[in-house]
Amino acid sequence: MQVSKKLGLLSVFVAGALGGTLVGQDVLMKLTPKAWAEDPPAAQPADVMDSAGQSMIQAQVASLGDIIDAHNMPENDLTAWLVQAPNGKRMTFYTTADGKNIFSGTVWNLSTKQNINHVFASLQSQSAPLPQAQVQEITEPQNPLLGKFSGDIPEAIQALETLGGPKIGKGGPGETLYVIIDPRCPYCHQAYASLKPYMDKGVTIKWIPTVALGNTAQGLPLANAVLHAKDRTELDKIMDNPSAYPRNLGADDQQVLQRNLQFMFQAFEQNGGQAGVPVAFFVDQNNGQPRMMMGLSEEVVIHTILGHL
Repeated sequence: MQVSKKLGLLSVFVAGALGGTLVGQDVLMKLTPKAWAEDPPAAQPADVMDSAGQSMIQAQVASLGDIIDAHNMPENDLTAWLVQAPNGKRMTFYTTADGKNIFSGTVWNLSTKQNINHVFASLQSQSAPLPQAQVQEITEPQNPLLGKFSGDIPEAIQALETLGGPKIGKGGPGETLYVIIDPRCPYCHQAYASLKPYMDKGVTIKWIPTVALGNTAQGLPLANAVLHAKDRTELDKIMDNPSAYPRNLGADDQQVLQRNLQFMFQAFEQNGGQAGVPVAFFVDQNNGQPRMMMGLSEEVVIHTILGHL
């Protein structure tokens, strides 16, 4: 099945982007400042439906239970997902083509007046086999970025700590969520709004601005405003309306912003997937490894990293 094949490829990307080391020790040597003679290749807002966006949808659906099967329904602009809940019950969910909506229930094709809920009819009634032995309670590991981290800081995170951008909070590198953004990106603004309550609660977040969406002449003054935000109050004001607070570039500002951009593209090059913003990096406190995660504008992704407030 075509969608199942895609899911296999997406799983490879998720494993690479979320599980492995991001950049090596030589990352800083490769980030030599250069003048912006021309626009760098433009990234996309992370929620555009590229492979990373598809993997984000899969992650959202997987948060509901184990994915048993998936079926692409282009005639209805939907993807059907058969999901098995922890209690063994199987349910069908549908996601829209843009990945912004997920729902369950009876679905009708308006043109044919046909009920299209038959996709997984043969599998829907099957429940998970009950184990013969006594089931032991399985506790999920803690959220990756909660609590004090006392291990060695991975080189990738050390590199992120040296990039330019305001750091809100007092946590060390092992307790910091690093987020690369372009102030013109609507999904970056969604992520910022969703993370405000976490910053209010003391979660440390470093906001790393860059010009990821092309048109550097337009983007540089806005990214530079974020770069020089002195505190949370000023950053809130800028992120509420970046175009109202452009800042002229000083002597080193362009080099700092370009270095941020080069780190982002190198991270995507090493981990696969189309570059996009917002993109988050952090130390997974469950195993001490650096993690890279997209889809930060979606609350399910934030909850995966930081838990529920």
